[in-house]
Amino acid sequence: MRLLDPHRVLVDGPTRWSSAEVVCPPALRPAVCILLAMLAAKGTSVLRNVDIIARGYEHLYERLVEIGAAIEVFHD
Repeated sequence: MRLLDPHRVLVDGPTRWSSAEVVCPPALRPAVCILLAMLAAKGTSVLRNVDIIARGYEHLYERLVEIGAAIEVFHD
């Protein structure tokens, strides 16, 4: 994976995703991309400071759980 510029990332596959703990970026689209990548990864991932996603997409977590995603929202 290479960061080409602030708007583009080049990923050469196949990629084996792994779990991680990540702080959510302040931009909505990259934050959701990270969330979706975490759903594809094996293991348990933690995404912190997700208020940008909650404000940008109403009930996104509930919608993803309805289609089979294993997401748990917790507060530190």
